Amino acid sequence: MDISKGFKKYDPKSEAEWFEYNEMKFLIAPMGNAFQKKKITEMFTLKDAIGLEEFGALAFEDVKANVAIGRVYELYAKSLVLDWENVEEKDKPLKFSHEKVHEWMMEYNEFATFVTGKAQELRKKLFDAKEELVKN
Repeated sequence: MDISKGFKKYDPKSEAEWFEYNEMKFLIAPMGNAFQKKKITEMFTLKDAIGLEEFGALAFEDVKANVAIGRVYELYAKSLVLDWENVEEKDKPLKFSHEKVHEWMMEYNEFATFVTGKAQELRKKLFDAKEELVKN
């Protein structure tokens, strides 16, 4: 049997929900979704997992921390925020892009907190729903 017929491919939008923020809407997937796990393996090498010691960055903890945060936010931008509505920049409608999400997560702490908070909230909601199904 063809494996692609036996298993359904994961669509991150299947578990995502729209969340509103100041009249803007963002389609956010749950933290830890299967798509995010796939992106981790694509984006991070073993060197990333071990750290930047090989490059002499051990003495530069701030640099190391900022690089790590940038990489994590890049992962979140590609795997958590899937779309948006009513988003403008300089009073012009803005077409959705993961690059822009990453830029904003790096630039606006409040936006990064909003995205990660909603993704964690959605993960808990889905986990609680699955637990309830198991009980019944």
